[in-house]
Amino acid sequence: MGTGKKDKDGNLIPPPVKIGDIVLMEKYSGQEVTLGDQEYVIVRGDDLIAIIQN
Repeated sequence: MGTGKKDKDGNLIPPPVKIGDIVLMEKYSGQEVTLGDQEYVIVRGDDLIAIIQN
């Protein structure tokens, strides 16, 4: 998880989610990654539709 992004004035905007959140994302967004035996999907915050559970 990244630290967030900066707005036009350089202020840091924190990520909209935290580790463990269950989210909905755009259909074709994200990049699937496998590390060891774990599978992950890396998604930009702008591609998230909703946080289902946190």
